[in-house]
Amino acid sequence: MLEFLNKYRNKNSDIFALRNSKSAFCYHSISKNPDFNANYHNVSISNFENHLDRVRKAGFKFLGIDEFLEAKIKGKTRSKITSITFDDGYKNVVQNAVPILERLEIPAAIFLSSQVLEGNVFWRDMVRIIIDNDWIHAFMNYLKINDSFLEKTI
Repeated sequence: MLEFLNKYRNKNSDIFALRNSKSAFCYHSISKNPDFNANYHNVSISNFENHLDRVRKAGFKFLGIDEFLEAKIKGKTRSKITSITFDDGYKNVVQNAVPILERLEIPAAIFLSSQVLEGNVFWRDMVRIIIDNDWIHAFMNYLKINDSFLEKTI
């Protein structure tokens, strides 16, 4: 998202592309690690705060998801509105994002994965673990996937 914001900002650092928009911002994970932005599903705390600040300075009003959707569906508002959501229910959202949102008085919706609530690992995290540990070939062997299978399938 930061690349998008940087690409479309004007000289006053407001969000030019979203000037008349009614858009929601979806995050997945907010980390204390400043290098955490390498994965597009994750944002560092400093970049998260920067996003919120830039959106607010661009004149957007933050609404809870229900109020945002109602305004968007009914189309009665002409003001710039937005809503913040978090998918997957990662613990670091509660630890890192919620205190910032409370301090800035910004409502947000957090969506939880029932798979995680049941004690299972989320599929995207499994993929990340496999890639980060260079277990791709072992995983493919486990599934009995070889190069000829991939060539036929893809």
